[in-house]
Amino acid sequence: MSSDREVRSPLWYDDPWAILIACILFLPMGAFLLARNSALSIRTRVFVLICVTISLIGVGVAELKFGVARRGWHWAVSATLRHRSMYLYVHGQHALALESGLEAFRRDPNDQESLRLAALSAAKLERKALARSLLSGGLMEPDQESETLVDLIALYDEDPATRERAVTLMKSAIDRGRVSPNHPQALLTLAGGDLRRHELTSAEFLLRQIVLQFRRNYFARVFRLLAETERARGNRAREVVYLCESLRVDPEHAATKIALDDAVKGLRLPPAGYRAFVRAVFMHDRMEARDQGRKLLERLLEKDPKFAFSDGCHYVLATHHFHYRRDYSRALVHYKTVIEKSRSSESYLRSLYQAGQCEEKMGRDQIAAKYYLRLRGEAPKGAELASMAEFQLNRMRRLGRVAGWIEQFGVGSF
Repeated sequence: MSSDREVRSPLWYDDPWAILIACILFLPMGAFLLARNSALSIRTRVFVLICVTISLIGVGVAELKFGVARRGWHWAVSATLRHRSMYLYVHGQHALALESGLEAFRRDPNDQESLRLAALSAAKLERKALARSLLSGGLMEPDQESETLVDLIALYDEDPATRERAVTLMKSAIDRGRVSPNHPQALLTLAGGDLRRHELTSAEFLLRQIVLQFRRNYFARVFRLLAETERARGNRAREVVYLCESLRVDPEHAATKIALDDAVKGLRLPPAGYRAFVRAVFMHDRMEARDQGRKLLERLLEKDPKFAFSDGCHYVLATHHFHYRRDYSRALVHYKTVIEKSRSSESYLRSLYQAGQCEEKMGRDQIAAKYYLRLRGEAPKGAELASMAEFQLNRMRRLGRVAGWIEQFGVGSF
């Protein structure tokens, strides 16, 4: 594994001083060059120099009295360090991101974003106590952002010893209006509490609200919890499907792999197919070996067409391989397979949307509109996918690409 020092941030993130000094010197240097301009009279040049001198003296006196420049300097350096911390965090350099975030927050104690970045970096480094301490300190500010509170609750929710505290904090935050009850982390935390109390129907309902919001960054955890609800109900086949969905999003999660092997053994199914599916997703997402991953999925479907997660295989093939390479006709074949044969699957509504996208890319607007209309009619009201279908239909109508067809079939306004 590479060292944190091997990946550096952009140069200007590391050297804010040169930029700030250049900005400070710009005014007197410009005045000096202006005063040297031979086209100006001596009186004008003297006047300009006197104005600059008085301005600088006034700024100096104001700084001595109020310290505005010092605060502005700290704010500018803090902003630079915050951007550097964000850059390093995104590129996996969590130790350096933590260092920059803490320094930014030290210079500007009102910089909540730097505090959050430092806490998230500490969590990535498995320094959960430090992360919770940082976020708890940020909550002392009366005007703190709700996302800081959400991040703190998420850290409590990840630790089995503090999960009930996470539920208590989340309910309090919702009651006080600091966190929206529809926030995905709120739904996830409350669903986990319901699951631990064996209130399976309530937990499943809350988790499905996140899926309907199409918040993909939460999908790995959501499907893991949905798998737990099915295991509690004794539906091991459905548990396997949810675990496969979770691994499709996060193919390296060790606990999910172990749970999948256990579920497959419980069903007395050969585990080779499921392991092949996880391997194919891993090869595409982590190893950039897309051709090998595609061939593995195709072999799996050829050998076992009734594979319990065949709809997931078709969706992955279509989305990650053919749609990715703009081979829309081949992607459409797999999307149609899901639509026709797996209407109860998790990939069904997503396949309707993606099929519309493929038809649109191939210039078949009327067929694309049919898929969008079908999705809008079948997706739950208010779901993110329904809104996406509505948006596409509005866009196509504004462009005049399907207006006549829509009026012909009497769909009405959107």
